[in-house]
Amino acid sequence: MDRPIKWIWEDKRYGNFPYDADRVEEALSTIAYTKGKLDLLMLFLSKDAIDEVEVNNITKEIMDSSKIEGEYLRRESVRDSVTKVVQGNIDIKHDHATRQTDALVELLIDSRLNQEDLTVDRLHGWHNALFSHGRGEGVKNINIATFRKYDEMRVTEGAIGKEVTKYLAPPYRMMQTQIEALLTYCNSAIENPYIKSAIAHLWFVSIHPYDDGNGRISRAMADYVLSTDSHEKYKAYSISSSIVADREGYYEMLDNTTNLYKNRDFNFTHWINWHTHTLQKAMEKSIESIAFIIEKTKFWDRHRADGLNQRQVKVIEDFLTAKRYEKPISTKIYMEMTECPKTTAVRDIRSLLKLGCIEKIKTQAGRNTAYKILLEKEKQKSLKERFEEREKG
Repeated sequence: MDRPIKWIWEDKRYGNFPYDADRVEEALSTIAYTKGKLDLLMLFLSKDAIDEVEVNNITKEIMDSSKIEGEYLRRESVRDSVTKVVQGNIDIKHDHATRQTDALVELLIDSRLNQEDLTVDRLHGWHNALFSHGRGEGVKNINIATFRKYDEMRVTEGAIGKEVTKYLAPPYRMMQTQIEALLTYCNSAIENPYIKSAIAHLWFVSIHPYDDGNGRISRAMADYVLSTDSHEKYKAYSISSSIVADREGYYEMLDNTTNLYKNRDFNFTHWINWHTHTLQKAMEKSIESIAFIIEKTKFWDRHRADGLNQRQVKVIEDFLTAKRYEKPISTKIYMEMTECPKTTAVRDIRSLLKLGCIEKIKTQAGRNTAYKILLEKEKQKSLKERFEEREKG
């Protein structure tokens, strides 16, 4: 007696991914609204601010896509590689970029900006970028820039000797035909970009054609579909950053979708809704970041002509860049950051306070005086609070 089929590729309908159009409509409407807000915010940004958004999001996408797979990259190396490409700045002081991070940036930029058709050679180029410049210590040797030529490809979890098979990929011959069908779908299918992106992501990772790196390639493919079919001009959000925040949920959703014991109806509505919601959360996170960039720009517009000295600029810039603007600035912290004596720190802080760059705050200790950077939104909030207090009086 034949065993019951377990994996989605064993179903004769594999290559089609049916879903309930009515049940994905709400997610599609929500993400369209969020994307509209994001696009509107981008219109208010200068070229430098747009570059900052792209550098931040490309850096996060590369780092978090690798982190999902258990690989941790140095942020400064990735960021310097991204900055060189986005801002055209090849003379970064103390450049920490590496051949590996340069290659990873090339992969992501190609998937975002190169709207030529996807081909097998192009996929191999992405795979080469992932692995040709180092795979870290303790990583097994793999075939680079070529599909596997064997049938047995398992995704497992658990300790050595106690591995549990979470997924069994299709055999080699079937893999070849499915890759061709997937590329045709990506290049030719007329479909809502968010649905198409979700299906391309799932389809590739379920084929699992490479020895390693399938998850990262599948997310690059999802990015490619979105940027190409939506004609996105900028990298304004990071799906991998949203996934890494719920990594267990990501793998659980893949398991529930690719295992027919759990997806008995061969229906992909849940996957599309999950994928779309994950993208929407990434956009919401980006909206928060862009709003902060706008606040930062307003701050410098207000204080550009105030004649701040190098120490003052350094402290404020460091706090704003690291998004520590809500953290307290004490005299001691100021002295440590600028390597100046206490008398100089006190004089600088008093000047910043007088100019409205910072405001005095209460600390938990209660005894020590501290300050925080006064952004426009905080300034408006402060004025509103004072008005309300006056009205009560």
